[in-house]
Amino acid sequence: MNFNQIVNMILRLVMRRVLHTGVNAGINAATNLGKRRKRRAPVAAPAPEAVHRQPQPQPQQVPPPAPPQRQAQMPAQKQAQPEPQVQAQPQMQPQVRPAYQQPPAAPEPQNAMTPEERQRRREMRHARRAAQAAMRNAR
Repeated sequence: MNFNQIVNMILRLVMRRVLHTGVNAGINAATNLGKRRKRRAPVAAPAPEAVHRQPQPQPQQVPPPAPPQRQAQMPAQKQAQPEPQVQAQPQMQPQVRPAYQQPPAAPEPQNAMTPEERQRRREMRHARRAAQAAMRNAR
């Protein structure tokens, strides 16, 4: 068996695994080709910075302050003596959530499968999977 045949055989094995399970599994299959016994996966140690890190306090959500209220214009005679203006403190208004409204009930779908149709599809699915398993074992 020359080098080209060996490479083709390995690629065929890897691509079969890739098609069935994804790229990473195919790469793992290629790395484990020559190994006889199963190796235990090393236990991953926790990252060192994760042990010492303290949870960050989340800033509290504060609603934006209400715009200051402007006083109505006074008559001309009272405007002569300016009163000291007291700036109104914005009051915290409790946030009222709207009542939860359920969405309207969906009408019954017209194309719902009948139980016989479901049974037929289930049987077809089982037959298809059994055929795939038989082909997989025949390789």
